[in-house]
Amino acid sequence: MFNRIVFFWKIGCLGAVLGLANWYVYKNALPPAVSSWSLLGFLLFPFCFSLAYNAIHSVPVPIAKGFSWIGGFWFIFTIYATMGSCVYAVLYLLSRLTGYEPLWQAYQDSLALVLLLLVLAIMARGIYKAVHPAIRHVAIQTEKAVTPVRLAFLTDIHMGPLQSHWYTRRLVRRVMALRPDAVLFGGDLIDAHLAFVLRDGSYRHL
Repeated sequence: MFNRIVFFWKIGCLGAVLGLANWYVYKNALPPAVSSWSLLGFLLFPFCFSLAYNAIHSVPVPIAKGFSWIGGFWFIFTIYATMGSCVYAVLYLLSRLTGYEPLWQAYQDSLALVLLLLVLAIMARGIYKAVHPAIRHVAIQTEKAVTPVRLAFLTDIHMGPLQSHWYTRRLVRRVMALRPDAVLFGGDLIDAHLAFVLRDGSYRHL
């Protein structure tokens, strides 16, 4: 039988293991005074993702949002950082096999920095797209002579700890600026936790 709580704790443990491997790579891109302390973040932040699901109904709303923001962004960071670590490992092995290890020693820190900046750039682009929903205008012609109607169709809103009051208020302003005659809602309105959305009240802006 699937145990949701155990599953997310396992995700946290996996994130910590990957975090240790990623820290070993990206610590070379950080100042010496920061790199050793950053290990705590690589090991502990993955469990914020677990707490965002396992403790969301038992802690105050602001704390639940904190777990979700830290855990959610760190989860995404771990995915892309692990991809970068794989590139780092492959290039290291190639340098060993081809006799270019001195060249590797000279540029490994720079490579780690480039990969880290690339990961952060990808995340920044993703965050921008997430908080700036795409608006597409589609004109549909009918055979019947009817009065023109402007409909706004919203989907994939994902209301939850991340997309909360600030998001729904902003979304309403953007939709109303289009001056629709009616607003329709598609799927994925709630991001996993209906009870949290009801407790938080972010849906009231819609």
